[in-house]
Amino acid sequence: MPASIESATALASMAALARKAGGLDPLQAGGATHAPFGDVLAAAIRQTNAAQSTAYEQADSYSAGTSDIPLNQVMIDLQKADIAFRTLAQVRDKVVSAYQTISGMAI
Repeated sequence: MPASIESATALASMAALARKAGGLDPLQAGGATHAPFGDVLAAAIRQTNAAQSTAYEQADSYSAGTSDIPLNQVMIDLQKADIAFRTLAQVRDKVVSAYQTISGMAI
């Protein structure tokens, strides 16, 4: 798959994930619906784990000389996995910060 198509696909999936995390699913005909945040977060964790596993397997195969995947593709996949992990860590930090803010509010 060419890089421009692959990046467009990744951007489209990230936009869909962001809409779902915001509670809006544009694919629903009824307008605004609420997706459980835990489900969206679990899906993001699974996708990040899969990206990391794939990238590390490719890197191991390339370094062992048993893969036909070019080095630039291995490096791109490693960077994608790194970006996904960093994004997930930032989301975690924001969730913790929101929890701390809410727990500190007077009732």
